[in-house]
Amino acid sequence: MLRVALLISITLSASAFAWGYEQAGYEVVSRWIIAVGVVWLASSWFKWKWFSALMILPALALAGIGVWFRLPFAWLFSGAVYALFAWILSDFSERIKVLPAREDIAGKTRRLILRFTLLASVAFGIITAALWLRRELSGDWGVFLSLTVLTGLLQILGWRRR
Repeated sequence: MLRVALLISITLSASAFAWGYEQAGYEVVSRWIIAVGVVWLASSWFKWKWFSALMILPALALAGIGVWFRLPFAWLFSGAVYALFAWILSDFSERIKVLPAREDIAGKTRRLILRFTLLASVAFGIITAALWLRRELSGDWGVFLSLTVLTGLLQILGWRRR
């Protein structure tokens, strides 16, 4: 469950940053973001737990630089949120390895993901409302939100099955 959530959050983070920079006309930067995102995904496969901690700084720098140059804020915010979540998940997966067997690890994992989902939902709702008020709401943002909601619903259905 953690691994799937980690892979999804890395993918969404890199995709959101790449799309935000692509929309602003920075195609080369967008390609580099995708390449680094693929390396970040591979780091999960190779179990390089330190890589998520390393990637949080470039992710926040991408968001900050993008805001400075007035790139699409919603994409930068989404990229930063999912990068932070990937970092939290990576750290959490290391911490639960040392917990005794009597601990409710599955419950702790569900609660962590639920807290993040609620926080992200509120944040994405505020961003969507701001985009709507500024008349900047676009179809690609709707697709992104739909995929995010679909991912969350699939996660909930997966929990219900177990």
